[in-house]
Parts: sequence; C-alpha cells; structure tokens
Amino acid sequence: MTIARIIAITAVVCAATGVATQAEAAKRIPPGHIVLNGCAYWSPLCTFMGSGPNTYSLYGFVPWSTPVTVLARKTGNVGVCGGTQVTVVSYVPNPKGSCMFR
Repeated sequence: MTIARIIAITAVVCAATGVATQAEAAKRIPPGHIVLNGCAYWSPLCTFMGSGPNTYSLYGFVPWSTPVTVLARKTGNVGVCGGTQVTVVSYVPNPKGSCMFR
C-alpha cells in the first residue's frame, strides 16, 4: 500500500471510532464552562461583561474595553456587582469585535 492510502484508511478508522483531531477538540467547550464574546468593562468592585439578564461578573484578568472572547467556568454564585459569577480560564483578542464606552 502507498503511504497516502494508509493515511486515508487511518483517517476513516479514526473518524468511525470517534477519535477527535486537535482542531475538533479545541472547539469543544468543557462541561460547566461558557464562552463570552464582547467587551469587558470595569466598575469599582468588579469587571463584568454583558448586560441585562446576561451579565457576568468576571473573576480573573481580562483587558478592559477591548473586544475579547473569554472561556470561563461558571461558579453558580451571584457576583458582587450582580450577574452570574464566572472564573476566567482564558481569553483571546477578538479582532472582529468593537467596544463602545458605556
């Protein structure tokens, strides 16, 4: 068999058995986590994202007034500033977003 045929057969077998590639695994959100897109804003007691019923108090560093995508873990508590308290796991800049001063 040629190398290309071996690679193709291996890919089919892995797909059939449910083995994920690194790219597929990176897209999955772990249980109990949430992905937030937007801008983080600061108030005297906390950093928050969202508005209205979808407000999240962020515990962990996130740059303010910069469009970001945040992976956070829900704690189930209500934050000091109101909203659902989440612990920041990671964040990345979001070049497609924009922030306006509130």
